[in-house]
Amino acid sequence: MARIFAVQFGIRAVLILIAATFFAWLFDQNIPVAGVKNITYTFSEVGGPVSEPYPRDRIARESAGLQKDRPISMVEDPLYFDVHSRIDYETADIVLYFHNESVRSVQLGMRVFGDTWKTVIPSDQSRGTSGEWDTISAQFDLRDVARFQNKYTFLLSAPGLRYDPNGNESLTISRADIHLTRKPLFPR
Repeated sequence: MARIFAVQFGIRAVLILIAATFFAWLFDQNIPVAGVKNITYTFSEVGGPVSEPYPRDRIARESAGLQKDRPISMVEDPLYFDVHSRIDYETADIVLYFHNESVRSVQLGMRVFGDTWKTVIPSDQSRGTSGEWDTISAQFDLRDVARFQNKYTFLLSAPGLRYDPNGNESLTISRADIHLTRKPLFPR
């Protein structure tokens, strides 16, 4: 009888250990249980789930040393930023806040890696204003896009924008609101 009790106790202990290990792994992976991850990124931040914008030579020289709470100026087209993720998402909704000091059109896009890389720019982008900032928003379907080195790469494009030493052509970028969605981990 004592032996049966010890075996049952051992089985329960192993099951509890497996469950605890699974939930610790989930916590470590930063997987959103509800299937939604919201990120607000100011382009002056260093580190975190979103990379600094690159290439650095496409950012105005005076703001190239990113400083907290200070928008950046994009002076040449295009500018990239990565959203780091250890898991796949189904959609990404991005709203970007900016001032357009040039007369260039502004677009959000996504870099898709494969045998050759290409850029996807959704046609249904919407523009507006929010307070003192202009906004552009777009939705990206990520279901057929493979993450490359655990990141999705997005871009801000102002076709034709080239460096002007007089500073007459630039985009001042304040922040991006990024909303990633996937199926909930535990469907109801």
